[in-house]
Amino acid sequence: MDTLHFKLGRANEVESFGPLIARAPGVFAEMPPPSVVTGVRLLRPETQRSATRSRTMRFPPIEYYLTEAVRIVGRGITLSAQNECIEQTLPFHHIPELNGSRDARGTCSASFDRTIKIAGTALVLPVSSPSMSHFIFEGLSHIASEMSDVQKVILTCSRQEYFEDVIHFLLGPHVEVLFRTPAKRAKECWAVERAYVPIYRFALHPAMMESVDKIVSACGQPQSDNGFIYISRRDVNRYRIMLNEDRIISRMSNLGFDVLELGNMPEAEVIKKFSTAKMVVGPIGAGLYNSIFSPPGTAVLALAAPNYLRSFLNQCGAFRGLDLGYCFGPDFLSFEPEQRGGNNDFVLDEDEVVEAAVALRSQILDRGPAAVQPQDPGGRPPLLTWKKEGLRSKAKLLLNGILSRVRN
Repeated sequence: MDTLHFKLGRANEVESFGPLIARAPGVFAEMPPPSVVTGVRLLRPETQRSATRSRTMRFPPIEYYLTEAVRIVGRGITLSAQNECIEQTLPFHHIPELNGSRDARGTCSASFDRTIKIAGTALVLPVSSPSMSHFIFEGLSHIASEMSDVQKVILTCSRQEYFEDVIHFLLGPHVEVLFRTPAKRAKECWAVERAYVPIYRFALHPAMMESVDKIVSACGQPQSDNGFIYISRRDVNRYRIMLNEDRIISRMSNLGFDVLELGNMPEAEVIKKFSTAKMVVGPIGAGLYNSIFSPPGTAVLALAAPNYLRSFLNQCGAFRGLDLGYCFGPDFLSFEPEQRGGNNDFVLDEDEVVEAAVALRSQILDRGPAAVQPQDPGGRPPLLTWKKEGLRSKAKLLLNGILSRVRN
């Protein structure tokens, strides 16, 4: 087993990481106020004052270091040829782990069994979880279509076919997608000839919207439904559970909402549902972030505990032009970090949820049917259904798509 010692420093402390390239400039964006807010009395005093007001947020530029002869160890730690790593290129939740392993001289260490050489130019995307929301906020903002010299994309998470399809659609089928799965992180050091290493941003950026539109188009023609959907978290049984969700689901079903558990659906089908949605209701979380794929003007009613982060959904709402509202219940019944087993369960006032949903639904019905249609992806066949399937099933899906286009 080999052990690599490296220095972890800030950008102004590391000299050998290569030039810094900005692909999209920093911008200020207006976060509009929610269309409806219930449970305001449950918010902290400082949050109450801003709950119904617009605010301006600064979104930093999308920046990359262009680095020669890099090595990737552990969970996406990218080192220069001089064994230096810039702290801003790492996901912020990995920094404490590294700080705890530093010796008295400030040196960190990583061990591995073998070194894998990767030729050509690669783009490193520090996605920490193989889920849609993490790909949006951690990965998609770092993909730039003008990167014509990228031959490989390295994702620092478990394998996800959906990510492969999106990258091929955005950058071209010639790009090879590599995953640093947990097994590879522990055993392999990847020696990359040349790499774009992004400054880590867990945030959206307006420059991403073109890519989001392309992904919606790539999913093909959506199925027709009434456009009113409820996103359930019943399939998430570990944390942030809305304890009275079953009763709320029953009442939302009576209002004509289609109840979806996204964990059981292929990603392309999820995006199709959101791309024609008129109104989306559900507990705040990864599933609700799919509203970034919804048409402008879609009403999104988020159900949440007061102290749960709302900035990511606010960004979806601002950049997509959503009609965003919130229903707050009592604070988490037991607040403890999820990494320590905390459940952070909460409840909501069912009558308030239904009243807010009915009010928003009435506004939508008064506007009449939406005329938003998915854009033509330029003659390309729809992306494959994004789920784990055998090669035979994937070939059949692609053939059916081609045949349907020929018939039309």
